[in-house]
Amino acid sequence: MAPHLAPCDVVARPHVAGPAGEAVEGTHGAAKKPETGGQCGCWTASAGPTLSVGGGARYFTTALHIARTPRAQSREERSMTDQRDSLAREIDEELRREQLLKLWDRYGTYVIAVAALIIIGIGGFKYFEHRRTVAAETAGARFTAAAREAAQNRTAEAQKALEEIQSNAPAGYAALARLRLAAADREAGRRAEALAAYEAIAKEKGLDPLLADYARLQAASLRLDRADWTEMQNRLNDLAADGNPWRFSARELLSLAAQKAGKAEEARTQLQRLLGDRGTPPGVGERARMMLAMLTEAELAAGAASPEPKMPAGDGKADAPAAPPAPAPAKTTK
Repeated sequence: MAPHLAPCDVVARPHVAGPAGEAVEGTHGAAKKPETGGQCGCWTASAGPTLSVGGGARYFTTALHIARTPRAQSREERSMTDQRDSLAREIDEELRREQLLKLWDRYGTYVIAVAALIIIGIGGFKYFEHRRTVAAETAGARFTAAAREAAQNRTAEAQKALEEIQSNAPAGYAALARLRLAAADREAGRRAEALAAYEAIAKEKGLDPLLADYARLQAASLRLDRADWTEMQNRLNDLAADGNPWRFSARELLSLAAQKAGKAEEARTQLQRLLGDRGTPPGVGERARMMLAMLTEAELAAGAASPEPKMPAGDGKADAPAAPPAPAPAKTTK
């Protein structure tokens, strides 16, 4: 017969998790009753106290509840948090979409109109640039052809081409054509017409300063033989300033005008300015040296030709004025 087991007898203990997650091992085999009296305590030879059948079941249930409940709750909480975050994101996206739709309904027409205006403006500007480039290229080719005809002594054809360029070409080429026509008048001896043309070009508004200063310089050169020193200064002082591209020719004209007016020192000053400028072209510098040498020779010749004042005879002292004659003695009456 099998031995009878009391409630306190030890049974096989399964592997259960303790409160800290540690496994509690059961033992197989009978336990020895304590040799002394007292309450029933069940012990194994190696693992310490054991659980009875009822106590083991309660301990097993409690251990499972302690071990599993926090993990299940944490997973559920994370799942609920994720669901709430996803729902909040969907709501935010929907609100933003609705706001954008409202803004588009209110301002969409204006946005389209502004975009269309920008596109039209850019297209118009590009078209205008293209047309201006084409016109400049055409005028340049016509101006080159007119200059070639002038070089071949085909004066009539060149003048006709220049007049056409003057009337319907862009501003720059039109000014160049007027300058060439004024030069042609000067070569033909029409000085008044050439002077009027140069002065009109110099006063034109919006013209390139380089071309305007050139016209002023040519007008001053036409007035050199008739204008006085003050007029030439008024015409050329600005052109002779440092930094002006036409300063070399202006200083040369000023030196000629000073010599014409009898101002040798002023002429010398202008020539020395030319020689002291490192940017002076070689041809202008050579003419300045020649003019300075001629000016020096003229001064030496004038000094040699002038008579020396005569010194009084004697030891260099002027004779004393003669004393007036002494009055005759008065006659006495007896």
